[in-house]
Parts: sequence; C-alpha cells; structure tokens
Amino acid sequence: MQTSLFLVIGTIAAAIGWLVIYPADGTESAEIQARAIMGNPNTARFGLLLGYGGLVTVFIGLINIARGITAAGGKGSSYTTTATILSIAVISGLLVGTGLELGTAETSSIAVGVTLMTIVGALDISIRITMGIALILLGTGMVFDKNLHTLGPIMAIISGAALVTSSFTDSTVGLGWLFQMTGCIGLIFTGLTLGILTIRSKR
Repeated sequence: MQTSLFLVIGTIAAAIGWLVIYPADGTESAEIQARAIMGNPNTARFGLLLGYGGLVTVFIGLINIARGITAAGGKGSSYTTTATILSIAVISGLLVGTGLELGTAETSSIAVGVTLMTIVGALDISIRITMGIALILLGTGMVFDKNLHTLGPIMAIISGAALVTSSFTDSTVGLGWLFQMTGCIGLIFTGLTLGILTIRSKR
C-alpha cells in the first residue's frame, strides 16, 4: 500500500507541479527559463517542490518494486538490482536540480539565474539518461518476474527508451521535443499504472 501511494500521489504531485504550476517551459533556453522563474519566484518555488518532490516520491516507489523483485531472486532480479542503483542516482540528481532551481528563484541577478539554469539543463540530460535506463531495466525485470500485468512494464520500457533518446536530440523542436514529451507523459502513466497494479496485486 505504501508503494502504491508513493507512485500514485507522487505522480499526481509531479504532474501538477510541472504541467500546471511551474512557470517555465523545460524545452526553452536557459535565459527564458531563468526569466520566467525569477519573474514568478513564489509560484516557481511551489511548482518546483511539487514537481521535484513528486518525482523523488515516484522513484522511491519504483525502488520498492525493484527491491521486491530483487529479493525474490527470480530471472528479473539482476535487472532490478541495477535499476535500484540507478534510481538512487536519479533521486540524488533530482535533489541537486531542486537546489539549483530554487537558487534561480532566489537570485536577483539574471546572469546568475542563467548560469544556474544552464547547469540545470546539463544536469537534466544526465538525469534523463539515467532515469530512462533505470525504467528500461525495471520494466525488463518486471517482464521476467511476471508479478504485474504486462501493461506496466511495457509502459516503463517505452517511456525509458523515449527519455534516453530525447537526451541525444534537440528537445526544443521536432523529434527531440516529441521524444521528451513522450518520455515525460509516459513516466506519468507508468507511475499511475504501476501504483494501481500494485494495489490490485495485494488484494
């Protein structure tokens, strides 16, 4: 039940934080994002805490699922062991990103804000790669474990692949933007689906 709540509530919080409240657009330049955050610092802080906090909560839930499969020692355990390590790295990166963007909301210097958001942009690429690989491995582990409906693992693999692919393309236009949106929206549906499936599997 705790894992299910982490996945469902975390996903909802992240979606509201990033898609509704956060004043910037993650696909725009560092300067445009910095100006949007600095122009709406209170809104930005709330959106950031919900967005990043929700993602951290989701990955704690995913770690719980991965650890369960690893502890069972089945065919999927080798995949979920690595997925757990990568998920911990994702959480660390998300916490660093939170601090950098909160720093942007606090500063009155546009130069400092742009510098911080440039770092956030570089960090975002590494997080997406790590996050994507973790989701692919977790989904693969779940496929071998056969504990949950195949819809959850398939969505995890698809969203993970999209996130990794988006990291090597320009996310502001064309296919790069499409891959990033597919990965982000896919992550939202993956979290909700796995949360619901986890509740049903415990009945």
